[in-house]
Amino acid sequence: MASLFKQLSEDMERVAQVAEEGMKFMMGEIPDMGETTASSDPTTGGGGGGYENNDGPHYADDGEYGDSIFDDIDGMGGDYGSPLMGMADSVMSDIMSTQVGPQTPKEHIQAFTAAITWNETFILSLLAFHLLVFIVAITLSRKGGLYSRMGLMIFAGIIVRLAERLNAMGASRWKDFATQNYFDRGGIFM
Repeated sequence: MASLFKQLSEDMERVAQVAEEGMKFMMGEIPDMGETTASSDPTTGGGGGGYENNDGPHYADDGEYGDSIFDDIDGMGGDYGSPLMGMADSVMSDIMSTQVGPQTPKEHIQAFTAAITWNETFILSLLAFHLLVFIVAITLSRKGGLYSRMGLMIFAGIIVRLAERLNAMGASRWKDFATQNYFDRGGIFM
């Protein structure tokens, strides 16, 4: 049983090493992770990832797998270690360079408030409905009986249950009562 725990411990240490090296690789701290040299020592894990020569993976006799999960990509991607890493980096840099949306929470709130036409009859009616339901809920929680509270809960449950249908109906007819489409056919906007 002790040998099982020792083996498990060694395996977990190897996993931690591989994860750490992977993070270093992803952060760009190890640029040539996939390249190996013929002079690397397979028993020490000295940069070669366990290779004795460059004609394929030859691991050390003691069962060590080397210090890298990227042993088998032997120089495939040049500077990145993988041919896809270069493409992924360029795509991410293109996306980030054209990012023009709100960045801070304050900017998100300002964008939200600017996107809504607050003096629109539909929005004012929706806000009044929510305020009325809130006031009724507070009043019933203090002065109402059990049946009136249950009635309010059933009413709220019915509205939640019908929210997707109401959204689909609103999405198809929003031009009749609003200046922009606030509805999502699969959403639960109430």
